Amino acid sequence: TTVMNIVNLIALEIKTAIVKEINQAGFFSVMMDTTLDVSSYDQCSTVLRYVFNGLVYERIIALKRVTSTTRENLFQTL
Repeated sequence: TTVMNIVNLIALEIKTAIVKEINQAGFFSVMMDTTLDVSSYDQCSTVLRYVFNGLVYERIIALKRVTSTTRENLFQTL
């Protein structure tokens, strides 16, 4: 639909801006955490943390349902 196309274009612009900032920052870290939602599904959030122009940024880049929280499965999710 038109709305989803617009949302996808906006998401692409945001991802492009984040990638540009991270490339300029040079260093970044990846954080992952899971939580059980109200419907009993594990949700895994993936966050990038980096310093850009002297400020610390944390950007959520993904929120995905996971079936297992083992390190192997979380690595595959990443």
